[in-house]
Amino acid sequence: MPDGGDLSAPSCGPGRPDICGIFDGSLEGFLSVIHEHYYRKMDFLYICEEAEYQQALDAEYVFVSTDYPKSRKVFEAVRNKISPRAESNVYHCYLSADKRKYMAMYDYLLLGFRVGADVDKHLQNDSVLLVHKLAGHVGKEAHLLKGFCRFRETAQGVYYASISPENNPLPILAEHFRERLMNQAWIIHDQSHGMAAVYDGKDYIISEVPVNIDIEQADRDENYQELWRAFFNTIAISERKNSKLQQRHIPLRYRKHMTEFIPVIKRQPKTAIENKTNGSE
Repeated sequence: MPDGGDLSAPSCGPGRPDICGIFDGSLEGFLSVIHEHYYRKMDFLYICEEAEYQQALDAEYVFVSTDYPKSRKVFEAVRNKISPRAESNVYHCYLSADKRKYMAMYDYLLLGFRVGADVDKHLQNDSVLLVHKLAGHVGKEAHLLKGFCRFRETAQGVYYASISPENNPLPILAEHFRERLMNQAWIIHDQSHGMAAVYDGKDYIISEVPVNIDIEQADRDENYQELWRAFFNTIAISERKNSKLQQRHIPLRYRKHMTEFIPVIKRQPKTAIENKTNGSE
């Protein structure tokens, strides 16, 4: 990275061929693309993840390698030369599932480095408006899931919660529950994206997990689940129940992971033969 570089400096001039930037899909990779725009004078017509790009005959494709020091410097520049709000908007927008996010973030940052904190006032700009929309959607979903996560204790004493989010709020949830459950090991399993945040009581990692992972629950977990159902039934009095309102506040896609919406399956009493067999063991 050249000394004295200015991220607010104008980019390359007209006449260059259309360039499509390809990166590894990480936030650091995207910020490395921003770095290439300013310091190698590349105007990107399109930006996409390596796994999703499709070759076009009328464009030049450039793979941008992830450079952590450079990406960190770009993100610091976003905070210092635009605003902390812009930094938050970019981070939350990155966690969106919407594929339009990369070009919107790209245009948003280029405008931001020209006008500073006023970028968020340019709501007539389609990219600024989309960044705000996607960042807000991610923030809202993360906020909902902070209350919707239902941890169950596994046989190993680890708390486990499964979620199926539309976006990728797992990093936000991991930070939240590291503060809330700092002395308890836990796993938050994002079944939509095949990812999990795993916390060991000190720090967490986010990693891919098998799609059909089978996590054994401890027998005493049944009592824990029953408490959640009792709490929910207490506040949701049948005479005042509003199903449409409830669906708006608790979207159906979240309910399959929430204890209070899981039907109670009563165990049949063991037969004399089963009791005798268990006793002999």
